[in-house]
Amino acid sequence: LFNIRAWSPGIYTELAKDHFGWIDWIWKVYRFSDDEVRIECGMDALCYLRALKFGFRICLVGMFNSVWLIPVYATEEKFVAKDFLSLVTINNLPNGSRRLIFSVLAAYIFFGSTIYLLFREFRWFTSNRHKFLSEFSPRNYTIFVRHIPKELRDSKRLKNFFASVFGANNILEAQIDLNVPGLEKRHDSRQKVFEKLEHAIAIKNMTGFEAMYKIDGINNGDRGETRNVIEAFTQELDEMNVSISKGQRIIRERIREKQSRNKKSKKERHSHRASISFGDDSTDSLTSSNFSRDYNMLSSPTSFEDAGRPYSTTGQFPLSGKDVDHFRFRNDGKARDAGFVTFTHISSCQAARQLNQHHTPHVMDIYEAPHPKEIFWQNIGLSHKRITVGRLGSVFFTAILLVLWTIPTVVIVSFGDIAQLREVIPPLIGDWIEERKALQPWLVLLGPVLLVGLNIGILPKILKSISKNEGHFSKSTLESSTFYKVSFFIIVQTFFVSTVAGSVIAGYKDISITDNPYRILQILASTMPYQTTYFLQIILVSTFIRVPFELFRFFPLMQAFMAANTWFHLTWKEKMRTKPLRFHSLSDPWHFQYARIFSNDILNFVVLFTFGNIAPIVPWVLAACQLLLRTAYRHNFIFNYNNVPDSGGHMWLNFISLVQASLLIGEITIFSYLIIKQVLIASFFMIPLIIATLLMNHYLRQKHFWVADFLPLDRCVEVDSGKKGDFSLFKGQYKRPCLGADDLEPDWDHGKEDRAWIEKRSKMSFMEKYIFPLFRLTPKVDFNETTHVLDIDLVEKSDNENTVSPPASASRSSPESISVSDSIQSQGSRDSDGSH
Repeated sequence: LFNIRAWSPGIYTELAKDHFGWIDWIWKVYRFSDDEVRIECGMDALCYLRALKFGFRICLVGMFNSVWLIPVYATEEKFVAKDFLSLVTINNLPNGSRRLIFSVLAAYIFFGSTIYLLFREFRWFTSNRHKFLSEFSPRNYTIFVRHIPKELRDSKRLKNFFASVFGANNILEAQIDLNVPGLEKRHDSRQKVFEKLEHAIAIKNMTGFEAMYKIDGINNGDRGETRNVIEAFTQELDEMNVSISKGQRIIRERIREKQSRNKKSKKERHSHRASISFGDDSTDSLTSSNFSRDYNMLSSPTSFEDAGRPYSTTGQFPLSGKDVDHFRFRNDGKARDAGFVTFTHISSCQAARQLNQHHTPHVMDIYEAPHPKEIFWQNIGLSHKRITVGRLGSVFFTAILLVLWTIPTVVIVSFGDIAQLREVIPPLIGDWIEERKALQPWLVLLGPVLLVGLNIGILPKILKSISKNEGHFSKSTLESSTFYKVSFFIIVQTFFVSTVAGSVIAGYKDISITDNPYRILQILASTMPYQTTYFLQIILVSTFIRVPFELFRFFPLMQAFMAANTWFHLTWKEKMRTKPLRFHSLSDPWHFQYARIFSNDILNFVVLFTFGNIAPIVPWVLAACQLLLRTAYRHNFIFNYNNVPDSGGHMWLNFISLVQASLLIGEITIFSYLIIKQVLIASFFMIPLIIATLLMNHYLRQKHFWVADFLPLDRCVEVDSGKKGDFSLFKGQYKRPCLGADDLEPDWDHGKEDRAWIEKRSKMSFMEKYIFPLFRLTPKVDFNETTHVLDIDLVEKSDNENTVSPPASASRSSPESISVSDSIQSQGSRDSDGSH
């Protein structure tokens, strides 16, 4: 339960061999180096842990300042503080107090140290980013090319284009993505038939019953007869395997034909178009235009899917199998304007990423290639217009949501003041709350809990749905975009809106319409330090909800329990791949939700920079939270979490941009507060610090981000001259899965293990029945495809047979040689997260 990566084959790592003890793991998880964490847990995991360490170091500087700031604030004799928090904050100093100059000194120490640490973090990130880019993996030797011009929309011509620049020996392959709607549809249909067949096999193996169905096909003579479901689906799966193989061959032949025509067109402008007859073998070279012209009298392809042998609409002549395949894939093979180019030298790959490939803007745009399993193939080949419109729409809907999100934020903030809460809720509910005095303290604590729930549970899902319209080509880029949006929301809503609303609520009794604006600002400024309590409540609630849930793994345990003890009509494998269930066993943990978790830690930095000097107790609380979070997540990254998706550190660059903005927010807040406190000299000394921060931000954006994103030339030469792996493993990695899909073979033993467990269930102890199943290994299946369970009637029982063998009529391999993990093709890129 607490060390999944030590026994689960899919995510096994050597780091998890020794799980340590119940207590000593707290410090022993820090013995692993950054290189080990980066390789085994991913670059994004390492960057997130480093961000928490960065926040802890800043807290140490704030804790140092608090040693002398707290006495400065607390020993002021002119004011009598109402409570301890007021005593140790800047609010305890009167207007014009000379002691406020110490706040400026503390700001220089605090923000100056942060700027120094920021430069150190960039050096650390650049070093580890370059190590990541130096690894021998397909993504580091491949580029993604978008908006390819028409003259290069061919794999061979695209390869020759880059070979003319970098040399033929430096190019491994080029893959132009193809538009294959017919093959994709056939591939998806085969997956459904495959799942239905395995479900029927499972019913047979688990119950001993055979499923039968009534034939209702085109041939009227067969109507009313019954047929064995397993035999029917076996035959249909065989036919689809053959059909898909033919479709792949037809597409390859069309591409070769197109290439040969292009060669002839260079010598002869008007090439001869051979006439094609329907009865000979030359039908393999039919084009989509020929079919749309000569077969326009035929019914839709759907009618072909349902019939054993397709007929024309007139019913006078049947189409041959070859004609059907050509008709089914008549629109397949057209090149999209995007593709992937894989190099054999990392220096050529890095150079291609940095060079301008075309004289026209937005043509031949080059991107770092994602991991092959992260690609959203449905977004490959989107036009620049479609991407631009999607991004503009995303900005528009995000802005609308930002405005609408203010309503729940203000309501939640009002929970801190019961009198103000009664003004924003219906009178009936307000009277009910007023009558129950014992309930009011709990309502005050409920506000932070609700806000944390919204920010972690609901907001990331909404913004992720909006981000899908931007045309992202991989899971990692979608996650990075969502992370930035959620972080921006938290800064604006959770911090700014909550601060303003909280200050207004706290001081609304003292504010009059007749007051001048400066008087109103003074009242709001005097109440702002009290918002420290509210934000600390949010951070503490977030920390002490996340840490126990991480360490005790409540959500994975609940998922595994539901998978093992519900939906008994489905086998274990079907539960793992069925939407919307998508149960995950403990052996198949969820990947880390960076957009949901990492973005909520941005609030810690904003609060630290804003209130670290105003309320010196803040760094102490945040240091404890950062240390707890870092320890808990470091443990689970090493022992439990999967290491994909991984953006390669791009999320850290977004994080640094937000930290730079948070620095300015904190400095401007202190500057404004000092002006309201009528300390002009102290305010004046804050101006150089703000200017220095602006210059630092500008300096970092000149080259630091760019240098970190690319591998330098000397490192490229070092990698290319060193020992390399087998480049043949990279071939075909960036080909659309359906174009390279092999035949599917069912697992004829599917359901036997589930049946054995069900038979023993009545005799099992509590541990055997409810706890042990949680640790069952997840079958190697595609989790991104929908299981379509067949609705069938069990009409007859086999004679003393509880197992299924392949039908004699089907030419199939033996059950012992069948491997589901090898037969099911990975379609992770077809996940709904990238739908547009």
